[in-house]
Amino acid sequence: MIFKCGGWIVESEVLCCFAPIITTRHAQQFDLTGELWYNNSRFDERGGKMKRILSLFLAFLMLFSVCTVSASNSFAESKAYAEDRLIEIEKTTGFIPGKNAAVLYNCYGFVSAVCEKLFGVGYNGEGLYSNYKAKHASGNYYTVATFETANKTPTSADVENIISFFVKYAAPGDVVHYGAYNTGVNKTHTFMVQSISDKKLSILHSNYNVPPYDRASCHIDDIYWDSFRKNPTQTERNSDGSLYSLNAMFYSTMKAGGVGITINRYSKYESKFYLVGAAIPTISTERSSTNSIKISWDKIIGATKYKLQYKEASASKYITASDSLTSLSYDVKYLTVGKKYDFRVAAYVGSKWMNYSDVVTKQVLPPTLTVIKFTPESSGLTLSWTKRSDITGIRIYKSESSSKDFSKIKTITDNSTGTYLDKKITYGKTYYYKIERYIKTDSGEYSTTSKAISGAYTLQKPEVTYRNIHSTEVEVSLSAKGKNDTFNYYVTDSKNKNFIPLTKTTDNTVIIKNLTAGASYNFYCRQSTSLGSGDYTEIKFTAIPKQESITSVAASAKGIVVSYSPCSDVDGYMIYRSLDKNGVYALAGCVDDEKLGKFTDIDVAYNTEYYYKVKSFVKSGSKLVYSEYSFPSKAVKVTVAKPTELTATRKTPTSMTVKWKAVKNANKYIVQYKADGDKKWSEASATSSTSKVISKLTLGVNYTFRVKAANDIGSGSYSAQISKKALPPTPGAPTLKNKSTGIRVSWTAKDYASGYNIYRATSENGTYTLVKTISNPETSSWTDKNVGKNKTYYYKTVCFVTKKSKTYNSPKSKASSIKHSI
Repeated sequence: MIFKCGGWIVESEVLCCFAPIITTRHAQQFDLTGELWYNNSRFDERGGKMKRILSLFLAFLMLFSVCTVSASNSFAESKAYAEDRLIEIEKTTGFIPGKNAAVLYNCYGFVSAVCEKLFGVGYNGEGLYSNYKAKHASGNYYTVATFETANKTPTSADVENIISFFVKYAAPGDVVHYGAYNTGVNKTHTFMVQSISDKKLSILHSNYNVPPYDRASCHIDDIYWDSFRKNPTQTERNSDGSLYSLNAMFYSTMKAGGVGITINRYSKYESKFYLVGAAIPTISTERSSTNSIKISWDKIIGATKYKLQYKEASASKYITASDSLTSLSYDVKYLTVGKKYDFRVAAYVGSKWMNYSDVVTKQVLPPTLTVIKFTPESSGLTLSWTKRSDITGIRIYKSESSSKDFSKIKTITDNSTGTYLDKKITYGKTYYYKIERYIKTDSGEYSTTSKAISGAYTLQKPEVTYRNIHSTEVEVSLSAKGKNDTFNYYVTDSKNKNFIPLTKTTDNTVIIKNLTAGASYNFYCRQSTSLGSGDYTEIKFTAIPKQESITSVAASAKGIVVSYSPCSDVDGYMIYRSLDKNGVYALAGCVDDEKLGKFTDIDVAYNTEYYYKVKSFVKSGSKLVYSEYSFPSKAVKVTVAKPTELTATRKTPTSMTVKWKAVKNANKYIVQYKADGDKKWSEASATSSTSKVISKLTLGVNYTFRVKAANDIGSGSYSAQISKKALPPTPGAPTLKNKSTGIRVSWTAKDYASGYNIYRATSENGTYTLVKTISNPETSSWTDKNVGKNKTYYYKTVCFVTKKSKTYNSPKSKASSIKHSI
């Protein structure tokens, strides 16, 4: 029986009620009255017998008190440990969910491998029979509970019983067998319980095909009880198609003849002894140099540090390499080559050191070579390996069979050498090599020899690509893989008749000429050295015009202009168009002139993106031979921007000139205008220039203008709006001239004018005063006689129009100045 006393774990065999014998199988000790009473009992001749009796009596009292404590805490801790440990195991190769299982296509074997990782004891050999039962002759496992039903379709009672069966009896790490209840049907599956609750069952298994997993992978699947209750015969998936609840797992077997299920558990699962055992690392060793050993161990859940000890195998006392290790490996250095050493590791868990691992013994020798790289050379096969400076040398052995005797072919004592060229080989033949690393010391020679590693002298297939240069000419590019001295190639036609005989070349480019346009050919090429030739690479090609490239695509006023590089050896081009870069391309047009390097696609929609490809073609007899499509062009669409820098200038009292900046890809413009208060716009006729005169305006009314650009494909958006009132245009600055009688002011008479007003000031920015109104529109000058000598005057004019008893004035003209000097 296993008990816990005072924080220590013991295994007890009770021979009688007053005399328990406490074994030291795990080196546990009781601290009684401040002294160690077991392994280091302090007996003297006078009180030894009494102290023995007292120690046994106190131990019995402790054991008796422990027996009254519920085992549920221990079982709960075991379940928590098992669940955590499974998560750690599932991070290692062979047990990663979604990846290949450690044991392929064998659910039972895979679960056994998990058991070995989890408990240290595999499950193989537990004697599965009757589809779902196990004999457990080993004693390492036992059957916890069994469920059986002969129903071929689950009833509601069956569903509840299955749920209750797992919730009540299952624990993380349990092995579950289920199979056909009818033993005449051979149908069975094995999985491990990942976790269990009143919400769901999570299982770890392999060799079970449920998309997206195949039979080679291991995976964790869930069965949600609520989903299982609703539909126990159909697996439920999420909206994205991923697996949600594996409800149909039991039904897939049940429908063949009922179902039986057993839950099986590791025998020491429910004891604290198991948890102590699980805190003992499993260690491995690796020679890292000729005088050092690398020790590695698995992670212990809850451990905060590790202690590593070692000693010579013949010694009695251990040396502590370190007692504060936080990594999972350590290099023990400065060991004596040839000697054997013992190593052990302990984990520090819960503020105390756990038991040491099993002792692993390793002899200090040169590290065994594990990898030999083979490289073909012109005259032989080169062997390459990792060089070491801490050995005396290496010996190379060779055989034609892994099971036959090996002969030494070379000894190398230069440690800077990591290669050897074996010239005694036959092409394609497999040879086996071993490399021995050795070191000589005063005490003798010590060595390790690699396993037999096979290598053969073979050449790889070259990489071959081609491109069409002309419709009758192809350029083939050859790229060697690995060693190559020459390329051997030949060409056949579509009927496998020789077009070019076997030819040798050291060039990486071959030009094949005089092909028939539209005909197909086969090109064969291999790599060769003086020792032999590799396998042929075969490619097929057709003699067609070279693949064209689109140099540019651009929008224009008439459509989309597709430009490409013209060729003199083709007869024309086909241009294709698509709305999707990777979609279907439709024929947009054909160009018969091989010298014309552009095509304008007018059949396009405004503000719609298009992609283009081009093919060239040649005429071969009565048919056309096309090149491959070019790569798709960039996206292009026909649009025009809004006109900018819009202005309106009065031309007459009832007309204005609207101007704007030219817009790219536009070949016409539309001007709209409306008077204040109007809802509808009036539209002037389209113009190709960047100005438009708008006539028949109403004098004195304010107008708003806007303009948009257009082309043959469509029109853009209107510009920003500007407003201006219909008034007489601003006159030009008046002309001034000194006269003996005063200053003559002249202006240009306008046929639309009703008269003119003249304003005067004595400074350019001063106040201008009306000095004269001219009512005759044909008058174009007036003499200001009211002026002083040697004084400077400034004049501005205003043109006015009187209509229906209302006068409309133009803005004042710019000022003109003159000094009266007569």
